[in-house]
Amino acid sequence: TPNISAGAILEPHILELGLPYKNLTPYFSKIRKSKAPLFLPLDPHPSEQGHMMIAKQIKNYLQSRKIK
Repeated sequence: TPNISAGAILEPHILELGLPYKNLTPYFSKIRKSKAPLFLPLDPHPSEQGHMMIAKQIKNYLQSRKIK
């Protein structure tokens, strides 16, 4: 997994713009050892499973904010 999360880098910029923000890093950390690899083996980009997890979390976040 990467040493610095993309969420940590993007968060201040997103919040400065007043946009909704959901940091997925805690969720990644929680499930990374119990599920399929979430990152590609040679770089910090998400694997197919990682992208599916991201999409699911974004869908849940948007639904919780009643955004369609």
